[in-house]
Amino acid sequence: MQHKVKKSYIDSQFGQLHFQVFGSGKPLILCHQSPSSLEMFNSAYPVLASLGVQSIGIDTPGYGQSDSPNQQPSILDYAECVIDVIESLNLEKVSLLGHHTGACIVAELAVIRPDFS
Repeated sequence: MQHKVKKSYIDSQFGQLHFQVFGSGKPLILCHQSPSSLEMFNSAYPVLASLGVQSIGIDTPGYGQSDSPNQQPSILDYAECVIDVIESLNLEKVSLLGHHTGACIVAELAVIRPDFS
């Protein structure tokens, strides 16, 4: 089955925030390490889609195709940007996966919004 990537932007406190949605099924938020972008998960998107997982990769502010912030965001700021994406997609429950800096972001998110996971 061929899966299509949907690339989108939302407004965030740091400008335009880029994310992409790949596949359908149970949503999984993917947060990249710094410095990197959502492209670090490119090889995982099709595999996850074949397993019935909707992968949502997010470029944190200043990385990938997201706008660069005027000041360095904190981990809490990054987590709030992820919340903005989750809410823009009208998702109620998500799984979270992060690598290095992304792991800090999803850990913060799990603390401030345990209702998402």
